[in-house]
Amino acid sequence: MNIILKLIPDGRWSVESKIIRHGIPGFIKEMINMISTNQEGHRKRLRERFIKSGFSGFHDYEIVELLLTLGTPRKDCKQQAINILEKFKALQDVLEADPKELQEIKGIGAHNVFGLKLAKEIKRELLKDKTFKQPADKSVTTYEYLDKFTNKINRGDCIKLIKMIPDKAIDCIITDPPYGLKTKGIGNDNDLSLFYNILPDCHRVLKDDSFFITFFSIKHFPKLFKNNPFTYFWQFILYCPNGSVRSPIGFTKYMSCFIFKKGSPKLIKWKTDIFKDTPGKMVEPDEGFINHPTPKPKHFIKQIIEMTTMENALILDPFIGSGSTAVACKQLGRRFIGFEVNETYCSIANERLARVSNL
Repeated sequence: MNIILKLIPDGRWSVESKIIRHGIPGFIKEMINMISTNQEGHRKRLRERFIKSGFSGFHDYEIVELLLTLGTPRKDCKQQAINILEKFKALQDVLEADPKELQEIKGIGAHNVFGLKLAKEIKRELLKDKTFKQPADKSVTTYEYLDKFTNKINRGDCIKLIKMIPDKAIDCIITDPPYGLKTKGIGNDNDLSLFYNILPDCHRVLKDDSFFITFFSIKHFPKLFKNNPFTYFWQFILYCPNGSVRSPIGFTKYMSCFIFKKGSPKLIKWKTDIFKDTPGKMVEPDEGFINHPTPKPKHFIKQIIEMTTMENALILDPFIGSGSTAVACKQLGRRFIGFEVNETYCSIANERLARVSNL
């Protein structure tokens, strides 16, 4: 009944009137036609997006869904696509999967498998030697395949490194940038210029209907919206019972983490917007002291990741610092790209990653 109420704008009264007018058989026939029209509209929109810009901005399940419909063009394949990714985890693994294994999934038949196998063979024949392309700016190499960066702490200037990521390649951005507090040990923290400079490229590399999540000082809160290409969505609060940072009214006991959106993303999981910090500053209960001025607790980052991304999503942190985002991604089965200019912090992040079991 719920799906019927969603399809019919007038709700329950309209359902009852339609049954009275057409009888149950006629009503069921009308509902089937309405559902078929709705599904066809969804498939048509997927095809139009692909024709317009290829797979740029597609989530993995949407790519699988589109490939499945090659064999069954009049069948809704969204749920089957989600089920396939839940089993095989990564798009690459789906394409490499044995057809018999694929057909073990409910709703997947030989016709569906055709599209997946076709994509695999096209990739093998036409793209096997293609590793990078030159954009209009010949001084920058843009990597179509992000193996160079993925699941690594990449040392360098984030402003330069992010330009090597192609458009709409990232599923989510989670970061803790310098935000003008002049913190000792944090480079480029005298003002907000670095944050402003990287925002346009963050917007460029992020897929449509995805989240941009950033820590930011409440002291400069109004400036967060200056020339910001993203749309404000909500915020997380990290309650810090042992906090001792001075504020205009005494001591600050919380940190703000702001959620922005590109397009109209949907949360993967519903949880809460207030979390509690680790017992001591710069300390992780299972790791001990983290030698970084402002490490963010990975349990908090993990909650954010679970709420905003699916498994195997590619997450960018252009200011990865001590590596909390990378560690959280590795523990949750997400891929990550981390940029950090400070050599010491890169070493700390890599040491933390080495203590986490392999992906």
